[in-house]
Amino acid sequence: MKKILLVLIISLGLISLAACSEKGKVFTFQGEGENWRASYEITDSNFSYTIFYIGKEKVPETIDYTISHNYRGRNLEVKNYSLNEDGLIQSTIPNTTEDSLHQVDESISVKISWDGKEEELILPRK
Repeated sequence: MKKILLVLIISLGLISLAACSEKGKVFTFQGEGENWRASYEITDSNFSYTIFYIGKEKVPETIDYTISHNYRGRNLEVKNYSLNEDGLIQSTIPNTTEDSLHQVDESISVKISWDGKEEELILPRK
């Protein structure tokens, strides 16, 4: 009986350690295309991303962009976003669920449309 109880306690401890091992994990994705550079970060507490215009023409006034990945089926779609004069977008979104970070993809897609042009960036996980 003592052996069964000991095995049960050890098993529960290992399960608890595995569940807590995701706390503090950070997944970073980065990529660059001809006109845009982007990064995306997933933590247990938030999602944050940066999109930066690196093209040779004037910084577009507005863009549409979509960030897609399979973690929580998350797709973020933004229309007519006004860029600052440096062509930079930075945003942080709270992660309000306790979903497992084990579902994070190896890459994230960022599609950007501006002035009749479109570019897709594939951001590999670093």
